[in-house]
Amino acid sequence: MIFNFLATTYRYKEEDLMDELGGLFYDFGETAVEVSETNISGLIVGKSSRIRSFLYLI
Repeated sequence: MIFNFLATTYRYKEEDLMDELGGLFYDFGETAVEVSETNISGLIVGKSSRIRSFLYLI
């Protein structure tokens, strides 16, 4: 998967983080975010078309 953001969480909490990220991106207007688990416990990758817009908010 090609990705443009990484997120980390505790081991075995990946599903919770993926749900939270989907909701967060949706709240900011992103409707097509892709979020996936990796082979590394606690590491999530994703792709968003609006990631540059979000970086300016930080």
